[in-house]
Amino acid sequence: MMKILIVLAMTAMVSACATSTYEQGRDFSDASVENIVKNQTTIDDVKKVFGEPSTIINGTDDTITWGYMYVNSTAHAQSKIFTMDVKSSVKSKSLTIVFRSGVVASYTYSHSGTPGTMETKMQ
Repeated sequence: MMKILIVLAMTAMVSACATSTYEQGRDFSDASVENIVKNQTTIDDVKKVFGEPSTIINGTDDTITWGYMYVNSTAHAQSKIFTMDVKSSVKSKSLTIVFRSGVVASYTYSHSGTPGTMETKMQ
């Protein structure tokens, strides 16, 4: 019985796990992006739904470009006696909106989440 307890204690000491999470930006829903209408949605409408943009570029042709970005990444590593399991996941979203005279002129939305998938929508 004592040998079994020693083996179990040693196994517990040599196996470990760690999780790391990185998040940047503010998450937003696909549905809120679908509500953006070219030549109709105003800069104030966008600000109410998405908040302050992470980037602002003032164009020379009466345009303003706002950028929103969200990234959430998680990695989990589990060490066993002679092996290590590592799993990771990444969710990212990017929304770029061009305003002309305070109204949406165009936008581009890209997102990914499931490994191997990415979708981009341009209006």
